[in-house]
Amino acid sequence: MRGITKHGGFFLIFILVGMKNIDNIISSDSANDSAKKRRRDRFEQYIERINQETRIIQVAILLGYRKLKPKKSLDKYSRSIKILCPSHKEDTPSCSLDPFRNIFNCMGCGTGGNVYDFVFQHFKRMNYSDKLARQKTAKFFKKNFNISLSNEK
Repeated sequence: MRGITKHGGFFLIFILVGMKNIDNIISSDSANDSAKKRRRDRFEQYIERINQETRIIQVAILLGYRKLKPKKSLDKYSRSIKILCPSHKEDTPSCSLDPFRNIFNCMGCGTGGNVYDFVFQHFKRMNYSDKLARQKTAKFFKKNFNISLSNEK
């Protein structure tokens, strides 16, 4: 009986110590969640700033898209400019840039998005990994527009 009590006591101590560790894990998870939320909010502010301070046509020219062909004139009925898609290799332009809404959309592969997405897809097409494409995208905006994630308030 005594051996069982010792074993049972050891088990009880183990459970209590384990519970303390679980409390630490739970509290650190909530701290991690709030840190992730802050990073996500900062990144969303960074994207918003890029979309406000840059024009997709200007970005396309800086990336080397020289043959920007308006469909007709840029009036309210035909607002897009055709270019080669930043996401995939093609021979004929299937990607439309909308300078008024500052977005792009490819009819060939379905890719679309804002200015940040356009630059990210451009670097991703060059066979960079996601992480390296994000770094190249950040360097592009820092160098050409002086917009960086670190100077966000």
